[in-house]
This record gives sequence, C-alpha cells and structure tokens, in this order.
Amino acid sequence: DDFAEAFRSPGHVTLLRGAPNLLVDRQGHTELGLALAAAADREPAVVVCEMLDGETGAARTPADARAYAEREGLTYVEGRDLLTRLD
Repeated sequence: DDFAEAFRSPGHVTLLRGAPNLLVDRQGHTELGLALAAAADREPAVVVCEMLDGETGAARTPADARAYAEREGLTYVEGRDLLTRLD
C-alpha cells in the first residue's frame, strides 16, 4: 500500500509546545498528552490529531468517536476523566 494513498491529512502538521507547568498552567490536549507520556515514563513527545468523519470530512463528535472505538475494538477515554488521575 502507498502510505500517501491511505493516509488523509488536511494539508498541515503543526508543532505544538506544552505549557511550562503542563496541566497546572493549561488543561489542553497538548498538555494532557505530555502528562500521559510522563505518567507512562515515555519521552515528552506526543501526536495530537482530530478524528474526521469518513463521509463528510467533518470532525467527529465525542459520541461518534466513542462509537468508532467500540466498533473497532479500541479503548476510548475522555481527557476530562484522566485529569483527576494525573493531578
């Protein structure tokens, strides 16, 4: 398979930098990802992506993302549910 044929991208990759004190300063996707990496004793580098609907190309709602995870046998976790565990 040709990766470029199978992988859809909106045309840009933005490098993000977490707030200095991570979740203490800001509870965003970037900071949560970096805090999860630290909790797993991994390097402080993560990929943040948005799930898109295959038919419309629009962002999936959390309910759609959860349904997708269930269909595909994936684990679905809400960031807000992790925040209390990481504090």
